[in-house]
Amino acid sequence: MSTLMACENMEVETELAKVLEQADNYTIEGDILSLNKARVAPLARFKRVDENDQHALNGTWELDYISGPRIAFDGLFPNRKPEITFNLPEKKATGNGGGCNNFNTTFTINGNHIKFNQGLLKKGILF
Repeated sequence: MSTLMACENMEVETELAKVLEQADNYTIEGDILSLNKARVAPLARFKRVDENDQHALNGTWELDYISGPRIAFDGLFPNRKPEITFNLPEKKATGNGGGCNNFNTTFTINGNHIKFNQGLLKKGILF
């Protein structure tokens, strides 16, 4: 994994990259999107930022929780939290790590199963 810029705090960005590598399914309950691996607790949770009635997953989501080391990211990102935007027609996901780096990747979905393009992750296109 590589980064385009050296940010002050890369911990959340690094953990978010791990979430996208590990996630294999998602759930949506109201305005909360959870990226999960198997049936364990969510790897990350996001709150809906915009309303989009084309598909429940489509649109922009703001990071609300991330697993791993206890990361208190509320204080780390007073102006802008990490976000992910799903574009279902193009099967693309773009976003930011909340710091100084953006990411983009493709994905496939089948029902509530999701798989982010590992090739793009390994080539360092993510972050």
